[in-house]
Amino acid sequence: MRFNLFIFPFLFLFLSIDSFAQKNTTMKWGKVPSADLQMVSYAPEPDARAVVLGDVGSATFDLYNGSFSLIYKRHRRVKILKKSGIDKADVFFSYYGHRDLEKLITLKAQVIQPDGSVIKVERSQIFETNEDGHYTKVSFSFPRVSVGSVVEYKYELQSAFTSIFNTWYFQEDIPVRLSQYTIAHPDELHYILDSRQIDKFKLAEDEYYQSTGIFNVSNNGNFYGIPQTDKYQMTLNMSKKVYLAKDVPALHEEPHLPTILDYSSRITAQLKGSSFGGGYRPIFSEWKDIARWAYESEYLGKVLKTKLPSDVVAAVKAKCAKIADKKEKIKVVHETVREMLNWNGFYRKTVHQNFMEMYKTKSTNSAGLSLMLIALLNEVGINAYPALVGTRDFCKTNRLLPFIYQFNHVLCFVKLDGENLLMDVVDKNISYDLLSQNSQNGVALALFDKKNFEWIEMNTPKSRTTISIEGQLNEENQLAGEVSFAMNNFVGSYVREELKERDAEAFFEDLFLENSGEVMLENLEMEGVEETTDMISGKAQFTLDVENTGELVYLAPFLGIGGESSPFKVNERELPIDFDFPLGETYILKLTIPEGYAVESLPEKSIVTLMDKVGKFQFMSSVEGQTIQLMSRTNLNETFFLPENYPFLKQFFDSIVNKHAEQIVLKKL
Repeated sequence: MRFNLFIFPFLFLFLSIDSFAQKNTTMKWGKVPSADLQMVSYAPEPDARAVVLGDVGSATFDLYNGSFSLIYKRHRRVKILKKSGIDKADVFFSYYGHRDLEKLITLKAQVIQPDGSVIKVERSQIFETNEDGHYTKVSFSFPRVSVGSVVEYKYELQSAFTSIFNTWYFQEDIPVRLSQYTIAHPDELHYILDSRQIDKFKLAEDEYYQSTGIFNVSNNGNFYGIPQTDKYQMTLNMSKKVYLAKDVPALHEEPHLPTILDYSSRITAQLKGSSFGGGYRPIFSEWKDIARWAYESEYLGKVLKTKLPSDVVAAVKAKCAKIADKKEKIKVVHETVREMLNWNGFYRKTVHQNFMEMYKTKSTNSAGLSLMLIALLNEVGINAYPALVGTRDFCKTNRLLPFIYQFNHVLCFVKLDGENLLMDVVDKNISYDLLSQNSQNGVALALFDKKNFEWIEMNTPKSRTTISIEGQLNEENQLAGEVSFAMNNFVGSYVREELKERDAEAFFEDLFLENSGEVMLENLEMEGVEETTDMISGKAQFTLDVENTGELVYLAPFLGIGGESSPFKVNERELPIDFDFPLGETYILKLTIPEGYAVESLPEKSIVTLMDKVGKFQFMSSVEGQTIQLMSRTNLNETFFLPENYPFLKQFFDSIVNKHAEQIVLKKL
């Protein structure tokens, strides 16, 4: 579920209208057909682990406790077909419970067994936890679920947020037999739809009806200053649309796809404008409206105007006063924020703390971190601005529609001598001028003031890994020598994070030599582990048992490091491929063979090019006297590939794996 974080002034006009009741003829609570109870497989997809029998929801404007609210209703029923599908009996969703702006009105859940017996989920089995001070997470697990069980739940949620409808997904990672979503709203509220994969669903019903309502309008008060409420009756034209999907195939997770939801059949709506009270007033009709919202928001733009910790400002100014280079100033401020605040793990486009509250708690969400960075940079004379982005695991940004739901994170933007610099502070393992990996999602929307914005293209830097092995065979059938390695950018960040939790020698034994048999590392030396420079590097002594038949010795190139298996197993792919970053990998082996041995066979030279220099793989081998040298170099310069390019990409990676699988064979003379 997605939630927006803003309320527009017209919402203070509370409207009492005739209740709109959705005619739900597709499912009745607890009335599961016998055929569904006895189902053992789903005919369109016999291998499915579970199937959504029905998912019926609505988003409608209604009178609730005297106020004009958006009411969400959902009734969902799932059949468990295999043990691997029992995880579908775990349910969780979130709503914005702060200040009761959203309220969970009702929630019911139950299990229906194949014999028709019913097990209700008790209220004590439903948990509501505060996620970050503002969102409430609802979670529960259906009891005594087994293969054959049908689980169903329904709830009703009241929301004061009417600018964006929660996104409805018709397609999931299991097949959906029926999915229905109803949207009903006054014609005076003008919405624009964002729909994806529309071939999976249809508009089943589109109608208009009238409803008589009462506007309660508060005025400035009577002669004594007591607020008064005037009531006005009027008739509203209501629009209702019902969207329906049947027999929707499962959308399966595939390697190198940040979020499968980007390609799911779905629909949402955002408020474009309002004509309440006469005349049309735009809300979100253009991208500049996003900028206006951002700077008028109590939880974004106005946070930048709150008081900063005086001691922090003084310390930062004192450090930067001695620095002439602007990039060095930015680095100092970035390090200050990184040391002062911890990320609480939540990506958000708004923050419900001022700067003093962040400083006191030493923790905030992703927006709070970036806003603190922006404010402190402006204090030292660096013009910095907020930039909205959707993280990779959230959704791709569609620039054709000014939909604010596409964003879940705030970056810091600085234009420095014509160079665009985007920063965030969620990853403490990377350099100040490198965005966190999850933030590298193509574009960001930089907001300069209430009217001006700019799309900033991201240039994801290549992450390089270089591993060099130099060794020789000894009399104990072991390969002994030194391995050195260097990694930068996101690969370096990954290693730094892992080394916080694991012993370094054990980590590198697993990471580099896990496919080579029994290996031991000693005298490990590393640089760049504690710093956030681009590079992390190291070297260690190693010994490795090798396969020796007495006459022949077998060695895998580079000891099995790199490219031991391809991520692409299937022959066809329906969804795009989206790598986290461009990559460059180089492996070098220098092997000295002892007297009394000769080379029986050696992997041959190979060069493979991917799609006109998008990628390139080179393999070189040579023998001089008793020294063997091998070099493997892989470069992938692009990160996004359409499904029609999948065969070429698969062939490219298969070539790497096949070449690395070829062995060096030594023969005893």
